[in-house]
Amino acid sequence: LIAESSTSGTILLDQAVQRVASLSGHVVAEAPQKSIHNFTGRIAAAGLPVEALGAKHFLLRGTLLRNTAWVIGIVVYTGSETRMVMNSRKAQAKYANLESVINKSMLVVVGAQCLMALISDVLYLATKEKFLSYWYLYPSGETTKIILPEPIGFWLTFFVLYSNLMPISLYFTMEVCNAAQAYFIKNDLKMYDEDLDCPANARSS
Repeated sequence: LIAESSTSGTILLDQAVQRVASLSGHVVAEAPQKSIHNFTGRIAAAGLPVEALGAKHFLLRGTLLRNTAWVIGIVVYTGSETRMVMNSRKAQAKYANLESVINKSMLVVVGAQCLMALISDVLYLATKEKFLSYWYLYPSGETTKIILPEPIGFWLTFFVLYSNLMPISLYFTMEVCNAAQAYFIKNDLKMYDEDLDCPANARSS
């Protein structure tokens, strides 16, 4: 908040520290936010007029100062309220355009499969009594007992029968290949950073 240039001939650092130690006052800052370009606040020291604070008085963590011998400042935000922490977020998984198209297509196929299974279930239950009268289909005149209620059980049966609509084997094979490649990348010793103790992390699968 108070910066002195080494070429301006102002007070020395040790004198400044002694003077600051004898000051009393308070700083009013805005609520924590993510923006690193804006800052508003004010500082009020005993016996001195209130000074407005702006972005030019605000130093972020990791800021590199040039042409400045020293700086005396006040910590405004700490911990989870700092701008760096508020702007940091977990890296999102990356998906190829092909994967996005396949995922959307599979949702459509699954929806159509559920609808077809529902229609077949309703028609089967509506015509069940008629087909039970055919001795060559049901010699005993009864259907096989199932654990689930008939509407749910027969819906699952039709859903499985229509499962060949979805190219699940091709999609599953592609996902297995992606998982295997991500595993080998993560366990590649040539891509391991010993200083940071951090292996490579594949986020494409």
